[in-house]
Amino acid sequence: MGTKTISKCNKNIIIATVLVVFLLLVYWLNTTALPAVMNVPIVGVTIAIMALLFLCIGYYQSVKQRALYRGYKFGIFLLLIVFVLGGWFLYDGFLTFQKQEVTFKNNDITLAGSLYLPTGDCPCPAVLFIHGSGSQTRGEYRYYAYKLAQNGIISLVYDKRGTGGSTGELYDSDYEDYAKDALAGMKFLRQRKDVKEDGVGFIGYSEGEWVAPLAFGFATEKPNFIAVVGASGFSPAGQVNEEVKIRLSSSGFDSSAISQAISLNKWVFHFQRTGENRDSLLTAIQRNRNESWFITAEDIPKSDDELGQFEDYSWWRSVMDTNPDSLWSQVDVPILFLKGEQDDRSRADLAERKLMTALKQTNNNIEFIHFSGADHMILEWPLGKNVPPPVFSEGYLDKIVEWIFENQ
Repeated sequence: MGTKTISKCNKNIIIATVLVVFLLLVYWLNTTALPAVMNVPIVGVTIAIMALLFLCIGYYQSVKQRALYRGYKFGIFLLLIVFVLGGWFLYDGFLTFQKQEVTFKNNDITLAGSLYLPTGDCPCPAVLFIHGSGSQTRGEYRYYAYKLAQNGIISLVYDKRGTGGSTGELYDSDYEDYAKDALAGMKFLRQRKDVKEDGVGFIGYSEGEWVAPLAFGFATEKPNFIAVVGASGFSPAGQVNEEVKIRLSSSGFDSSAISQAISLNKWVFHFQRTGENRDSLLTAIQRNRNESWFITAEDIPKSDDELGQFEDYSWWRSVMDTNPDSLWSQVDVPILFLKGEQDDRSRADLAERKLMTALKQTNNNIEFIHFSGADHMILEWPLGKNVPPPVFSEGYLDKIVEWIFENQ
């Protein structure tokens, strides 16, 4: 009986040990950028509860059967780890900020979001996150929002129209609609008594480089500051061409191959704008299919089906030539640009030059920060390109917090 009981106790301790190893792994992952895509504190607390349960079962069995478990000191050691790490996850992920589920309206569109609030005294500065491209929900920016809240900044993240809990149709809309959604969120923030009156701004990601200044232009009550991550300084169509250039150049193709690819891609853009000369374009695509650069270029349609019809590009046609120069030239509030030098969508030096040129006549409060080893989302990949887990560039989030407090 005693031997069987000890065996049962050992089994529970073994399971608890495995869970504690996972808990340590999750704690390490929390120091990377993984929390931006996964709710690590919930995972950590869940594992800690499970480990605690197995430790308690093992202890209960040993007491009930009066069996002395020889590894009780090891069990106590595991228990300490569970309490320390589990408690830390509970504190960091749930007790250092408050969260409210909210909705706000842009005419007949209802936008669903989450408001992350500091636990300290307010009024506080507040930011609204403007999405990147595609069907993004508030979850894309949850981590950034609660980190800002932990540092005393109210943060509003929401589901892009037509996604998550928000109504409307994403691709029946254009950048003007997205900008007005953002303004509705800013209005919602300004109506709150805990928001500092002159401390409300935008943080835009990627596509936000066009939406944020557009929202500024529409606003009767302007945002007090704008930060943008991953801006290119090009129109969306121009940025696609930059992506093709970077992709081919980094793969070792010469200027002649890059010129051929860009020439073909510009023809594709012409068709998407006008619907003209589809048959001739398709012939050119077929003629270039055997070129060594063709597959690497990626963004160029590879077949009749991929090319599609003129009608397929109605949304893209509405945004593709959005000129960032004219949008940014009207912005006269503090601006922070954050750009990775390994961004595969546009070059950091060229982006800075273009954006600074657009802004130099109207704004002298601009900061452009380069992160040498970072990609489009200011992520670095220490284990190799696209080999997880990535990490945020050093000082990235701290810089945003510091800059907001300086410019609120």
